[in-house]
Amino acid sequence: MNVVNDYLDVLQNIESSIVGLYTLMPELRDPDVILALEKLITQYTREKKKLPALPVVLPVKSMAVFQIVQTSCENRLDRNAPGEVPDEVWGYRLPLRLMIPCLERLLKSANNWHKRDGMRGYLGFISQFI
Repeated sequence: MNVVNDYLDVLQNIESSIVGLYTLMPELRDPDVILALEKLITQYTREKKKLPALPVVLPVKSMAVFQIVQTSCENRLDRNAPGEVPDEVWGYRLPLRLMIPCLERLLKSANNWHKRDGMRGYLGFISQFI
């Protein structure tokens, strides 16, 4: 599975929400995003394994990223009751087992651009395309 090729629209939805938050919070930095993505991956991995959720405790900026990314993910996750029609705005739904690799790909990108271009390397990179 190539996450970028197969789920580009999902990745773009999530990155668009991050850029939207960055526009509202220009003090946001890559470490805030990285920490939020790590925590969300942990939360969804625990859910996939049917483990109880842990409390989410993050610094304010990371919590804002966590919440906005979680909302984007929840809008794309296949959590509908049987027979419920998917939301036309968000498109097709993904099972949790496929959302986790999408988040892991974004985390990999965030770490890469952060190391390459500094404290706002990832945010600067994705802002060019959204």
